[in-house]
Amino acid sequence: MKFKSTIVLSLLCTTPVLASHTGGMSFMGGKQFASPMNTESAITAPKGNFNVGARYEYRKLQKLSAATREALKTANPNADLHSADSLMVPSFSLSYGVTDDLTIGVRVPLVYRFGMEDSHAHLEDGEVHEVENMDLGDNEGLGDTLFFGQYRFYKDEATRTHVSLLLGVNAPTGDTKERVHSTGAGEHDGTRFETELQPGSGAWNGLLGLAFTKQVDAMSFDSSVMYSISSEGAQGSDLGDSVGYNISSAYRLPLTGLAELFNKSALDFVLEFNGQHQEHEEQAGVKVGNSGGNSLYISPGLRFVSGSNRWNNWNVGTSFGYPIVDDSNGDQDDLDYRILGTVNVNF
Repeated sequence: MKFKSTIVLSLLCTTPVLASHTGGMSFMGGKQFASPMNTESAITAPKGNFNVGARYEYRKLQKLSAATREALKTANPNADLHSADSLMVPSFSLSYGVTDDLTIGVRVPLVYRFGMEDSHAHLEDGEVHEVENMDLGDNEGLGDTLFFGQYRFYKDEATRTHVSLLLGVNAPTGDTKERVHSTGAGEHDGTRFETELQPGSGAWNGLLGLAFTKQVDAMSFDSSVMYSISSEGAQGSDLGDSVGYNISSAYRLPLTGLAELFNKSALDFVLEFNGQHQEHEEQAGVKVGNSGGNSLYISPGLRFVSGSNRWNNWNVGTSFGYPIVDDSNGDQDDLDYRILGTVNVNF
């Protein structure tokens, strides 16, 4: 289950940690335009603008069955076959517009894993005598803190086109010493989870990317790519580099009937494709076969935007992601679906 375990690192590195600085509102000439939810927008926050945001992401997985893991472990006693039922990552962010073209910020996640399982092969005379299926239970903890920045180096007001450079550093502030607390784990109860199952990685990781935005009337077209450079972290594990790539279209529908309650309120209708390539994990320099791969979600979403003035500038949104590509390396859990919720306040 390495692809879905190390997905925590790549999730924190390649999902829109930067785009939340405008909280779903793209500013240009005093007007607002629709913007994506999972794709980075190239439009930076206005100078002096603060954004406080909360993001909730839930990913449901289709676990390898105990019978499947037992058969795979019998065929290859060294196979790494961790499995999990689901992953939940709420996170909180704060960003600031240093200039109209430069935004900086920080994001702190919490990481929850549910229904983890593993299988262990007992050998006699070099042959598999028995495969023990273990219930590892759940774990939770603080994830790695992300410090990010965005610099818009191209802006054409005539064509409403923007291009930005995305930079970030993941600091190893997350928990890396969580232990198994489950009677179903047998003799492994109380042992330390492997790094790919920990909330934090114990590693410093860099991010580099680009974002593009083109606005046409009430539509916004966005695309972004983000490369995450991994390094060796806790327990000698390197969770692998990853690349996130996204494309989005969004349409803003003004809600004139709510003008008395909310100034310039609107609904954003969003459709995105969110892809990710994850490299293999390495443990003590040895590549892990059941790790890494490629995934692609189609993600329709909806966002309510309250208004545009300084004290009435918040929004709430949600999207549902369905995997149309799930090509993981080796034997791993399958992706099922993804649910995203966001709340942002600008002031």
